[in-house]
Amino acid sequence: MKKSLHIDLDYVFGEPISISETKLQPWLIIPKGELMRYHNQSAQACLQQFDGLIGYINLLNLEIQTSIAIPVQVKRTDIHIFYVITDGEAIQIRDLQQEISYSISSNRGRYFYLAPGDYELLVPAGRYTIVNFYFRGSIFRDGNERPFQFLHPLIAAYRQQDPQACGSIDFRVGPRTILLMKTIMANIKKGDLDSEVNILWGI
Repeated sequence: MKKSLHIDLDYVFGEPISISETKLQPWLIIPKGELMRYHNQSAQACLQQFDGLIGYINLLNLEIQTSIAIPVQVKRTDIHIFYVITDGEAIQIRDLQQEISYSISSNRGRYFYLAPGDYELLVPAGRYTIVNFYFRGSIFRDGNERPFQFLHPLIAAYRQQDPQACGSIDFRVGPRTILLMKTIMANIKKGDLDSEVNILWGI
């Protein structure tokens, strides 16, 4: 899948660094993914990425001493999930076009429809694991969206190519969800994000 969400860590940290220059270890690991590490005087970050034909995973680990704003560019409409795993404060996804912010609290998740444009990820000081998984909204068709009632407004926005982003209700990220994420990340392999069935019913 062509990457459609770009997390501009270079803007905050500069160029990626080698593994020997940072001590930050990702809490979740994608063995088959691409890993980039970043470091400055007050923060460390790791970004892991994994792509498939119709889905894409970003796994961002942050350890920061002061709050930061990370530019995010969205190039194409998709359906997104964001999970925030932390003992810290809520993060914000700010839509710079509409001047609207969406909050995701500690150990919570939310689905989003994100329209193309510029956003910011506002992260307070602390340690964070932020999981972003997005996929083509076109997989919801022929009635297979019926079980996902909480996503119906997002699916409608995708179908209409709405210029305004929108989000679902939030939900808890508990031990079962974390275990499933660990299992998926550890075992995901080429081809797993090529199947609509696997994304709908497996992931």
